[in-house]
Amino acid sequence: MLENFLYGDNYLKPEETQALYVDFTSRHKGLKPKTEEFKEAIMQDEYFNCLLMKYGYAVTCHKAQGGEWDNVFTVWDNDNMEGFDCFTDKQRRAGKTNQDFYRWAYTAITRASKTLYALNPPFFNSYSAMAFLDVTVLNALNELTGNQVQTEEISLDNELLQQLSMLNLLEQPVPLQDHFIKVRQAVRKQYIEIVGWEKIGYEIRYSLMREQDKAVFRTYVNGQNEFRKPFASMPNLSPISIFNNALAEILNHLPNVSIKRNTSETIISQIEFDFELEEEFPFTRSLFDDLVLLFKETDIAIDDIEHQQYKERYTFKQINDTAVIDFEYKKNGFFGRVVPIQNMTNSQSLLSNIQTALQTFKQEEYAS
Repeated sequence: MLENFLYGDNYLKPEETQALYVDFTSRHKGLKPKTEEFKEAIMQDEYFNCLLMKYGYAVTCHKAQGGEWDNVFTVWDNDNMEGFDCFTDKQRRAGKTNQDFYRWAYTAITRASKTLYALNPPFFNSYSAMAFLDVTVLNALNELTGNQVQTEEISLDNELLQQLSMLNLLEQPVPLQDHFIKVRQAVRKQYIEIVGWEKIGYEIRYSLMREQDKAVFRTYVNGQNEFRKPFASMPNLSPISIFNNALAEILNHLPNVSIKRNTSETIISQIEFDFELEEEFPFTRSLFDDLVLLFKETDIAIDDIEHQQYKERYTFKQINDTAVIDFEYKKNGFFGRVVPIQNMTNSQSLLSNIQTALQTFKQEEYAS
């Protein structure tokens, strides 16, 4: 590094350039000027070709607000891991999916008027947290938790529709109907019937009966009709403690249930997207477009889509093989579990091919 340049002007004076040349010739007295050996040596000389560097200064994103420079280097050191090295360590997604992070990131990258250099920026997309639960994983989770991870599918038959109508549930939002169906599916396995349902404000009451035993349990929904509270018995209306304990265990460990409706309310046929779905969850359409592009050059085709609550159910075909897979997602646009429906899938090979292909979505080079 040339110290004259570091502390001097932003250019080399003629006498400084001449001094570098004189220094080279004094160190290589055996070389004759204008020869090929001389040209090669001076081109490779670390002193004649020394680095011309000036002091640089860094400011925080907060202090940089309102400023603008032609060329800006952003150093992405926003990580919560102890000992994090912003030059070598991969950025984690933790702490980078909130409004504050995006606000400051936008501030940082808009300081450059010509060229922006991003040093080790974080990378994640809607698929970064996607986890494919293959048969081995599903079986292990089932054994570990004692619960069935894989989704049960229930169709709305006439008996179920009559019960929903009798309890005035057909006029209620779909999430409340679905919750009722989950409860009904779970308690019926223990020969328990729902004999009453009532919504009082945000409180949901279930009246249940098995032979002579009766009980009333309640839970609550929020303004978005989401169930966040556990079930609890109403003591005055639930006199049998043994029955109450059995119900509490069932109701607070409801199975994963998929409700199949033959209406546009929850299922839109054959690869169609209605306006409301795209407006509320635009990333579901992006998933479809990305899957079409992913399998474009293969013999795997999308045969059907069912738009269900917080998941997209895809049916894939490959000649005579079929695989049905649920892509679960959150409201914030991030996909989570990818769950094969085993009783609707006849090819482990097709599942494996799809699982391998989906890894492309999580790669940094993938443009989503």
